[in-house]
Amino acid sequence: MQKTLSFLTCTKKLFFLVLFFFNGYYSFSQDWVKHSDSIYSNILKNDTKKAKEFLDLTEKEISKTTIVKDTLYADFLYRKGLVHYYTNEESLPYFKESLKIWESSKKKNPYKLMKIHFFLGENYYYKKDYVSAYSQYEKCYQINKNNNFKTNNNLTGSIYQLLHIDYYENKDQIKVKKYATEYIDLLKDTAYKNLDFTYIYALQFINDKNDEE
Repeated sequence: MQKTLSFLTCTKKLFFLVLFFFNGYYSFSQDWVKHSDSIYSNILKNDTKKAKEFLDLTEKEISKTTIVKDTLYADFLYRKGLVHYYTNEESLPYFKESLKIWESSKKKNPYKLMKIHFFLGENYYYKKDYVSAYSQYEKCYQINKNNNFKTNNNLTGSIYQLLHIDYYENKDQIKVKKYATEYIDLLKDTAYKNLDFTYIYALQFINDKNDEE
């Protein structure tokens, strides 16, 4: 009887120890996820200073526990990449690692994938690696098309960059016309109201005299 009670007591202690550990882990997880969400909300407000503060808080919380490199962590890496991108710091490794996690996961989210491809394209474009940039913009564009996403900045941004690279680097006037026409069609109802000068540039691309050669 005494042995039975001793066993139950030990089991109970072990249970509470495990519970304490996982509660602590859960608490840390909730904190860093909450801070990670705040990173993104402040980026949307164009408050990169505040986003950077939440990035620092998130990384402190992450350092307190063991992080599973799942899609939740991939989201954090994407947001970290955004902070670095908008503060003119190196962001390419974070987008690449985020993409790697998403692509190896059974859980798929095409919308998030297309956003990562867009910012990978931006990184390569500003590094003047136009071949890699074009590939990433194409993937962003195709994911949008395959999933019938509503018009969004990543889609229109990809189309504009594709026509820009086709015009200046690839010298492919057929594709320039294709992307310029699509870009104009997508923005024709809002461009003038929003003073979108890229719309005017697209019109110039499509009407360029070189298109007739």
